[in-house]
Amino acid sequence: MDAGSDDVPAEALFSQIYVDKEKLKDRIRYLLQSQDRITLSQIIGHFPLELGLSELITYLVIASESSKRRFIPMNWRRKANRT
Repeated sequence: MDAGSDDVPAEALFSQIYVDKEKLKDRIRYLLQSQDRITLSQIIGHFPLELGLSELITYLVIASESSKRRFIPMNWRRKANRT
């Protein structure tokens, strides 16, 4: 079999791993008890990823569902800090 010769649906990658979305939300709420806002890197720094990309994507989904979310690209922060 040649590497990359078979296409694998993206759903198949995520169906292999169960990510407990409520557990991740609980982690976010826990960290927000001591501060008003939190970055993804702070969350992962406190709770390292255990399930890889699936867990990371679930954090992004949680953020996208929140009315209080705010995505700030890293390069924008660097530019803002230079002014």
